[in-house]
Order: sequence, then structure tokens, then C-alpha cells
Amino acid sequence: MGFRTGCTILGLGAVMAVTAAPQYNYGEALQKSIYFYDCRQSGVLPSWNRVKWRGPSCVQDGEDVGKDLTGGWYDAGDHVKFNFPMAFSATLLAWSVKEYRDAYTASGQLTHILNNIRFVTDYLIKCHTGPTELYGQVGNGGLDHAFWGPAESVEKHMARPAYKITASAPGSDLAGETAAATAAAAIIFRPTHAAYADTLIRRAKEIYTFAETHKGKYSDAIKDAQGYYNSWSGYNDELVWGALWLHMATNDPSYLAKAEAAYPTLSNEPQTTIKSYRWTIAWDDKSYGCYVLLAKLTGKQQYKDDAQRWLDYWTVGTNGRHIAYTPRGLAWLDQWGSCRYAANIPVSQITVQKNYVQGKGAVSNLQVADAARNIYYVTVDYTGDNLYPGTQDSYKREIQFRISLPTNAPANSWSPANDWSYSGLSGAQGTTTLSTRIPVYDNGKLVFGSEPTGTNIGEVRQPNKAFGVSGSGPNGKSSAVLITPQGRVIASFDHTTRSGIRGKGLIIVKSQESGRSIITKRIVK
Repeated sequence: MGFRTGCTILGLGAVMAVTAAPQYNYGEALQKSIYFYDCRQSGVLPSWNRVKWRGPSCVQDGEDVGKDLTGGWYDAGDHVKFNFPMAFSATLLAWSVKEYRDAYTASGQLTHILNNIRFVTDYLIKCHTGPTELYGQVGNGGLDHAFWGPAESVEKHMARPAYKITASAPGSDLAGETAAATAAAAIIFRPTHAAYADTLIRRAKEIYTFAETHKGKYSDAIKDAQGYYNSWSGYNDELVWGALWLHMATNDPSYLAKAEAAYPTLSNEPQTTIKSYRWTIAWDDKSYGCYVLLAKLTGKQQYKDDAQRWLDYWTVGTNGRHIAYTPRGLAWLDQWGSCRYAANIPVSQITVQKNYVQGKGAVSNLQVADAARNIYYVTVDYTGDNLYPGTQDSYKREIQFRISLPTNAPANSWSPANDWSYSGLSGAQGTTTLSTRIPVYDNGKLVFGSEPTGTNIGEVRQPNKAFGVSGSGPNGKSSAVLITPQGRVIASFDHTTRSGIRGKGLIIVKSQESGRSIITKRIVK
């Protein structure tokens, strides 16, 4: 009978743990982040827009070319609609919903994020006016930057020209990103709006065909964008990126094949054959996202290595180099949008490495328990591995694994006192105390311990098996308990001696802090 046990990590911030006294409301931070997109809406505002001080604006966009190009988001603090970064924002937001839909639901923000993503994809559909015609900008950057006034009065003060790419003036980067955005949106709308998802897929396919058939940089075609969102990295990254999102949205292997075929064209570090790693995913270069997606989709070592090298640069370092950190712990890449770059590094940079595995055990990567409360955990899974009284090899299983945090992070990046699973552990090294804060599950049912949310099992009911749980906290403090098949605690131990409990199907969970930024947890079942 298989068991799972979860080791809880509480208090991970944007990159590391937060240990200061104030209790930060990450749910509110998420709400405000999405509210920002309500503020940046152009055109006639939808009924669900929550910004009371906003009104309709730029409702004539596209009239100069005989098209309806209203809608979309204004850029930053301006009133130009730059589709290249806008589409990228939509892709990344859709990716976040794909990965963390449950967290958006739990925080009450799913409806708001879906509303905003659809507001932009509706606009992108309007901009796709023909098989080889895609509008990529509305508004002139120079005129707009010289105007200091509200969005609602822009049209009274200046013209808002529309700019496009065509077969004769192509923009594979703009088209590739637009295809990625519409394909990614199709994935997240599929469960609730299948017909709309089909529309998005149809558009994404046509736009991607345009991108790969007529190649060129969009900023060479839309020259006004050069001073604001020039395509410095070129278009190869968007061709890989767009193909990957189409593959995920359609399950069509031909798109994965296109992505892998184009992968060698992604940029390398200067004078090397190593893929670039000293920047990060942003509106211009999606190579880093391609590393991660291809590693997940194919499991191939090359993609894993490229992704790991990039993430190492932002954490523990690569070849003696790593990102600079501010004195208070912000990863600092560039003065323009420094928080943007840091935020685009995923929680997955916190790695889980198995050091020793006995039996059929598996250790998960970092999992989200409650994003709003910033709670993450690791699961140890022995599903399909029977534990029973008998030989030395049958009554226990052991897994050793390490959760690695950046060594160059501030000293307060990790605090065991801020870890829910450590709470209440006491005693000197080698002694044990009873702990119920490392939950154990059998076939999905919580059979021992409790979760940070307050869920607990009450009376344990586990048939045909005796098992135990122990945990150790800072300085080697540990605990153990033995439970009978009837769910009754029959013994607790002040030290862990295998000879005293052999044949009982013992489950032991040990944890210790090793340095200020490396946490090691040992699981013995």
C-alpha cells in the first residue's frame, strides 16, 4: 500500500523566504496586479471593468485605415498600443493561469484574469485583418510621449496612426508572439469557452504560418517601434515560442518538430556554443521560456541543461557568474523594469535534488499549496511500493533529498521559525518529540498529521498496517510516533532506534538546516 508525505515550506517570496515580522498579503498583491490591466484598457470599457475613474478612450482607433482596432491595453504609463509587448504579456498571463488555475480560483481572481486576457485576445483578433496582414501598433510614440493628459482626451490632441506588417514588410517576431498569445489563451479558455478557443486556434495557426513563411523583424517594418520596443533578439525565438504554444494547444506534433528544428537558431553566449543564459525571458527574448517548455515537453537533456544553466545564473551561479543582488535581496538585471525581470524567474528555480532513493520512491518538484498565503511543499510518493513487517528491506524506505535556495541570497532568506512544519519541535539532536505537522496520505486520504490550512485527520483509521512518523527541525531536533493498524498511537520515541521498531512499517521524516540557504530533508519509510 503506497504512502505519500508532504514537507511544507512556508514563506517563500518572489525568490526566497520572507522572514520579517509583517504579514504580507500576497492575495491583495495579486489582485492589484490584475487591477492594473483594468486601468490600462483602451476603447469602450467592458461592464466588468472595476476602475471607476476610467471612461471610454480612443474609440476611433483604426479609422485611418478603415479598420476597427479599438480595445487592447495601453503601454506602461502611455497611450500607445504596442502589440509586441502586449501580446507577450497576454502569453505569460495565460501561462500563469495554465499552471496555477487553482490558485487564481482560491484567491478569487480567476474571473478577473480571464476577463483581461480575453479583452486583449479579442483586440489581437481584430488586428489580424488578413492571412498576411497584421496590425502591430496604434498611436505614434513621439506624439504620445509629448502629451501629458488622461487617456480619455488623447484623440482630441493628436492623430493615432495604425501600423501593420505584411508579406512585403514582414514581422515574424510580432506574428509569432501573437500566435503564441492566442494559442496560450485557447488552452485556458478551452474548459469553459470551447467555441472561443477554437476561434483562437484558427487565428493562431494562420498567424504562425504568416510568421514562418514571410520572415523579417517587425521593427524594420514598423519603424516607429524602434525607439520603444525594437526587436533586438530577432524573430527566431518567437518562431520557436509560437510553435511550442501551438503544440500545447493542439497536440499537433508537427509544431513541436518545428520548435525543435528551429531551436539551434536561438542565441548563444558570445563566442561560444552555449545557449544564452545571462538575461531572462521578457518582451523581446523568449528563448529562456523555450528552454523550460522544451525540457518539460520532451525531457531531453539538452533543454534541461540550457534551462538549468539559466536558472543557476539567477541563483547559485554558473561558471563563476551570477546575477547581482541588491542589499535587500532583489535580483538586479537592468535599471528598466528591474522587478519585471526578477518576477519572470519562476518559483521552479528553487530546485529539489534527490540524493538517495530506496525502493520505488519519488520526490516532486516544488508544489503550490496556497499561493495567496505563499505556502509551498514537496511530496514524497511511495505509491505502488508495499511496506510490511518482515525482512530488513520490507519494513522501511528511505529517500534523501535537498531543497536548494540561492547561496547568494540575503541571510534572512530562510528561517526555520517561519516554516510551519518545524513548529513545536524541541529537544537536543538525537532526541525525538511527537510531531503532527508532516502530513501522511494513503490513496489520497490524510491518515496522519495536519496541513497548514488547519485540515487534520481527527482519529486515524488505517487498516492492516502499523506506521510511524518523525520529523526533525533546526539543529537536528526530531520526533517520532508509531501508530497501530487500528489508528491508535502506541508509542513515541525519545530517540530513533530502528531495532526497537523493526517490522512496524515505520515512516520517518527528518529535516535539518544545512547552511543558511540549503535545506535537506530525509524521508525514511
